[in-house]
Parts: sequence; C-alpha cells; structure tokens
Amino acid sequence: MIGRLTFPLGSCARAYAFVCVLCAVAFSFNLPAQAQVGLWADDSFPAPVLPEVDKEAQVLLEADSLTYNNRTETVTATGKAAVYYGTYTVQADRIVYNKANDTVIAFGDITITEESGTIIKADEIELSNKLREGFIYSVTAILSNNARISAERGIRTEGTVTEFDRAIYTTCKACEEDPTKPLTWQLKADKVRHDKDEQIIEYQSVTLELFGVPVLYLPYFSHPDPSVKRKSGFLTPDFSSSDFYGFGVRTPYYFNLAPNYDLSFSPLLTTKQGPLFDFNFRHQPSNSGSYSIRPTFIWQADPPSVAPGNKQFRGSIASTGEFSINDQWGYGWDLTASSDDTYLQRYGLDTSTDLISKLHLTGISDRNYMSVRGYHFEGLLSSDDNSTSPKVHPVIDHNYFFDNPVLNGELSLDTEVTSLSRNSGTDSTRVSSDLHWQRSFIGSMGHVVAPFVNLRGDVYIVDGANEDTSFARLLPSAGVQASLPLALNDASGTHVFEPIAQFVVRANESHSADVPNEDAQSLNFEISNLFEADKFSGVDRYAEGAWANIGARYTLADEYGGTTTAAFGQSFHLADSNNYMSTSGLASGSSDYVASINYQNDSTRIGWRTRLDHANFSANVSEAMISTHEGPVSLRGAYSYIDADANQITSTRSEEIAGGLSYQVNDPWQINGGATYDISHEKMITDYIGLEYDDECFGVDLTFSESFFEDRDIKPDQSVMLKVTLKSIGSSNFDQDW
Repeated sequence: MIGRLTFPLGSCARAYAFVCVLCAVAFSFNLPAQAQVGLWADDSFPAPVLPEVDKEAQVLLEADSLTYNNRTETVTATGKAAVYYGTYTVQADRIVYNKANDTVIAFGDITITEESGTIIKADEIELSNKLREGFIYSVTAILSNNARISAERGIRTEGTVTEFDRAIYTTCKACEEDPTKPLTWQLKADKVRHDKDEQIIEYQSVTLELFGVPVLYLPYFSHPDPSVKRKSGFLTPDFSSSDFYGFGVRTPYYFNLAPNYDLSFSPLLTTKQGPLFDFNFRHQPSNSGSYSIRPTFIWQADPPSVAPGNKQFRGSIASTGEFSINDQWGYGWDLTASSDDTYLQRYGLDTSTDLISKLHLTGISDRNYMSVRGYHFEGLLSSDDNSTSPKVHPVIDHNYFFDNPVLNGELSLDTEVTSLSRNSGTDSTRVSSDLHWQRSFIGSMGHVVAPFVNLRGDVYIVDGANEDTSFARLLPSAGVQASLPLALNDASGTHVFEPIAQFVVRANESHSADVPNEDAQSLNFEISNLFEADKFSGVDRYAEGAWANIGARYTLADEYGGTTTAAFGQSFHLADSNNYMSTSGLASGSSDYVASINYQNDSTRIGWRTRLDHANFSANVSEAMISTHEGPVSLRGAYSYIDADANQITSTRSEEIAGGLSYQVNDPWQINGGATYDISHEKMITDYIGLEYDDECFGVDLTFSESFFEDRDIKPDQSVMLKVTLKSIGSSNFDQDW
C-alpha cells in the first residue's frame, strides 16, 4: 500500500484500452427510465437526441494500489479502484485488464455512474472482443425515476444489444422493517432484450406480481427504451361497461409518423353498439405553433328509440390550433361539430351542454391590445333553440392607451365592432368607441381623489324581424371617486379601513327601445362592481342618470399569517332615468345592500358574499365557499342562493349546495367523497365516494359515482371506476355503468 495513486491514461496504451473497455460498460447498460405495458408515447415532440461522449476526453485511473505484470500483460488496480471518463465513473474493489486477450474484469462492489443519473451495481463484470461483448453478473440498475432492474446476468453482444437473464423490474422500495416482505409489484421475465439501435426493450415470458402473488402472464411485451419519447405501438387499454353499449374496451394505437406529426387511433369496441372510431391527428408544422384534428364516428348496431340518438350513424369532429405570427401577434381556433345533441355525452367523449366554436386573431403589446374573434354557439339541451343562437362574425376589440399624459391624466380609447346574425331573429352590427380620461390626486392626509370623464359613441345597423333600422347615439358621462385609507398597527396585526364615495352623472339615451340586447342580458350586482360607473355586463345597455355609490373596505393582516377582508356598500339613484331591470337590485332609489367577507391563510379559505334587500335585509343573492386542509382532513364546500325576484333567467328560486371531504387514513390510504344537491328542487345532482391507495410505486383508485342528469336518450346512471397504476409502466381503468 503506497497511498492513493491517480494516473492520466492517455500516454499508456495498455491502460488507455483498459479504461475504454470500462467506459463502454456505462453505455452498454443504459436501462429504461420509464416503461409501460405495450408501447407508449409521450405528448411532447420532437424526441431529444442523446449526447455522445467525447472520445478524446481525458481518462483517469485511481486506486490504492496499481500493479503491472509484464509476463501476463495485465494491469491490476486494487483498493477503491475507480476510472473517470468524462462525466462517467466506474468504481470497484479490484479491476484487471488483460491486453493479450483484450479482456477487462472487475470484482466486488462495482458501481457505474452515468451522466443521466443511472447507477448500475454488480458483483462482477467481464468485457472482451474490443468491448463489443461482455458479461455482468448480479446486476442491479437504479434508474433516474427510482425504477430498478435486477438480473442474475447481463450479456452484451454486437455492441448495441444487451440481454438479461431472469430479470426483475420494479419501482417499489423494499420494506425497511422487513426486507424479505414481497414488493407491492414487480415484473419477472425469463429474458429481457435491449436493442439500442432499434431503441426498444423486449420481454419474454413475463409475469406481473402484486404483493408476491402472480396476477398476469404475458408471453411477450415490449416498450421503447428511455431515450425514446415517441414510438409507434399500442397504449394502455381502458375497460368499461354500460347498459347502453354493453362491455367496452378502448385499445389506443399510436403512430409516430414523423418528428413533427403523429396520429392516435383509439377505437372503443362495444358489445351492443359495435366499434366507435376515434382518431386524433397532431401536427407542428413549425416552431410557431401546432394544430390537431379529432374525428369520431360510429354505426350503432342497436340505436335507442328516443331521439336524437335513434339513428345508425353518429359522429363528431373537433380541431384546435394555436400559432404565433411574431412576438405580439397570434391566431388560433377551437372548433367542434357533432351529428346530434347527445352523441358526445352518451359515449363519454365530452360532458359539455353546449358547443362553442371560435376563431381568434390577437395582438398584445406593453400597453395596448387588439383581438378579432368569431363565434358559433350551439346548445345541446332539449330546451335550447339553436335557430335563435347568434353567429358572431366577428367581434373586434381594440384597447389603446395614449403614451403622453393629457391634463396630467391617463387617456385611453376602447373600440369594439360586433356583427352577428341568426337563422331566426334579429341580425345586428354595432360600432362603439369609448374615450376615457382619469387622473388621481393624493392629498396630504393620504386621501385619494380621482375624477374621470367618458365619451362613448355607438352606431347600430339592425335587421329586425319586421323592419330594418340604423341609428347612432352619443353617451357622455363624468364622475369623481374619493377614498381615505386609514391604517393601524396593534398586537393583533395591521388594520386598513377605507371609506369610499363615488358620484357619477350619465346621459339619458334616446334609442333604448331600438337597441337589441346581445351582450348585457345578465347583471350580477355585487360588491366587486359597486364602484363601476356602469354595472351592465355589456355595451348594449347603458346606465342612465345621476348616481352615488357609497361603501367601505376593511383589511386585517393578522399576526398568524391570515388575511381578512370585508366590504359593504350601496348605490343611490339621485336624478333622471333609471333603466336597470327590476331583478338587478338597482331599480329603486336605494339599491340593495352588497357585502362580502373573506378569510385566507396557508391552509384555509373562507368566503361569503351577498346582496340584501334594501327594505328588509332579506337575502336576494348569497354565495359561500370553504376550502380547508388540516392534518389528515381536507374539506371543501360551496353554497349558492338566488331568490325568485332576483333570478333574471328563470324567475324562480335557485338554491344549491355542494361539498367534498377527504381523509388520509395513513400515508398511502385515503377516503374521499362528495355530492351536489339541488335544494330548490329537492333532488341530488351528482355524488361519489372513493377509496385511494398511492405510494411511490403503486396506485389504486376505486370510485362509485352517480349522475342524475337526464335529457332525451341520456338517462341517470351509476358507475364504478377502478384505476390501477403501476408507476413507470402505466395504468388500466375499469368503468361500470348501470
């Protein structure tokens, strides 16, 4: 023993060849970082290219003792022997290189560390034939995703193919208290073959074991090696059962057509209705964006007797796209069409109750914004009348802020152009421009006074059912808002109380009866829009007259890290016309009271907002929510109430409550459940209860759910879903509907 010896091997031919052999081992056993039953594909593309090691990189050998035997032409390194090649390291108790037969043998506690983070451990390795053939004994590969492959022996042939005998693959850790306890799951195979040129790993005679019990045998399966992000092949199947279509299995197949486009074919094979064909084509023509096209269709073997599903052929097509033109401009689309109203929901393709297709062109700069959008609306409920649904072609929005101050204030111009048509009903085109100026003054006491002036002009062209008309209106308004924030620090935290008063004068419009109401059909008067000069949701309606808005805000940042906010206020109509609808809470001289209170900390959020009748303080509108996580318990809930006199849509009382609860029994086990109940109609909407198990390598999710939605051939249903996940391999699902 003469101390640690470190040698650069570039000048020693024998040692250089020896180290090259060992470096090849690091590449030979580059095992999968992720696998799935069958072939799989990642959503990202294109696939990355693995970097190559610089062959001219300096090679270093380090050991406690280094011996060269001239007679046998061998170099022996003992005592914490290590070879460093670029970013790769090989460590062993003893390493022997034989120049005569070009053989490298390493013994005892061998560790190969790769640049990717993969660590390979073995008891013995032997390489020969210019490094193209070799053996590794009692091998365990620890991959970057915590997966492990263990085998009795690995054989390297042809320089790129590695075969493992009697191999085990798992991501599960051994039990610390009892290492002999069976793993949660593992794959056992007679042979595993890794072909680096073909980028594929193949298994022969493979058995899946759960908790030491064999549950599935396959004579063969394969998956891409870890360097592959996309490869053609079958994906994990899904299983389901329904009274409507019987037993079904979805068997996706992925086609890797090119680095920048691919195709997924996911047929749903059913016993009662036959096969449903589902395609999804994705294309990234350039770095500026991508698009997808998804057609689906079925020839129903046993169509239901109730419309609209009482036909043999049903189908849909959808497409999305998003592209950038430059740093500021982009365009895109989201389009969907269906053969009938219930097809998508009946086969579980989409649960939406309406289809909204849109196109857009958008430009954004530091201060300004412009968009051009087109919409097509299609309701899917039996109560929807699509002949009156508008086609919007287009809506143009332009928001411009002037660079230079005007009268020491900020001047902006908002312009909107809207054109729409219907199969039945009124068609219209509107051009609106709103010139807005505002300025803020901050007084010596901290009070803020902010005057503002608006001048809006609208031009309408209306094609009504009985007559056509066109007109223009000019709508000036002005106002001022004043507030006085008051702050106080004490032992409980920081308090801020801010009274606010706003006075607004707005012109009376002369064409209110002629203006079709397209974008202002709903008005939700609440604390968040108390200080909006115009509380209508769109341009087609305009708040008239003189108004005063009075209120206050309060904030407490407490010493425990929580924040409490509260607000209260009311609007007063002072003069001239009042054109707010009776359900809005603003139709009288004194509006309803609006209020809110919220609390939030790291684990809890609680909120409540309401609109109280100005005459008797009864609730016309109320909403409440809670979300909290404390120890093993997580709780969420929501409540909403709209009085009949405040319901602008149905003029009936609406009251609903929803909630969910989860309990972490222990580290892997969790119980959860939830429900949504319609109080006003005294009926359940949805409910579910589930049991979950989730650890570092295995997951099970068992859920029973009920949906009480009903519309024509869609009936209330119950379902059981079982999802089993073997992490790094994939998952399979089973659904049962009644």
